Amino acid sequence: RVLSASYANHTRITEKGGREIVTTSAAHRLLMRPNVAQNAMDWTGWTVFNLMLFGNCYYYVKRNDRNEPVELIPLAPNGQRGFIAPNGELYYDVSAQTDFASTLNLDYVAPSRDIVHIKLPSRYSVVNGDSPITYAHGAIAVNDSVQSSTAIFTTNMSRPSGILSTDLPLSPTQMQELRDKFDEVSKGINQGKV
Repeated sequence: RVLSASYANHTRITEKGGREIVTTSAAHRLLMRPNVAQNAMDWTGWTVFNLMLFGNCYYYVKRNDRNEPVELIPLAPNGQRGFIAPNGELYYDVSAQTDFASTLNLDYVAPSRDIVHIKLPSRYSVVNGDSPITYAHGAIAVNDSVQSSTAIFTTNMSRPSGILSTDLPLSPTQMQELRDKFDEVSKGINQGKV
């Protein structure tokens, strides 16, 4: 049977060093149908979407009475963060869950054995990932600033403000009268001021 490489598979290394897909394992069944709401393609899309937007993707591992994984329940990507407890163990805060996972009655924290956490690299944390948006925020802020400045500049007919000068000594009242008279004869809709 030929399987698409567009989703996760359970593979093993052959005697000759190659790889083959294992289609008879519990892991394969779990990856092909992770939960009642997702098939393999939906699972892959959800994972990639969350990684690109949030840098992290989380699934709760639901187990049967023999402690075998039977479902991967999607968790909100921004609803929990991993943390290392004082005992050195990794835990995840899963208290802020909605939608599908809200029926699980999860505790405030879940041990890492019950969470599948797929993450992108981070400059700031070894536990949690960062999205590409995190690294692009500086460029986005500069772009917004340039666009705002350009809009203000072009609204003023692409003319910066100017200076009136004279060799004559003027009192503050005379200077204000000169500014007012000049504005009166030169102003138009959204034109630059002097």
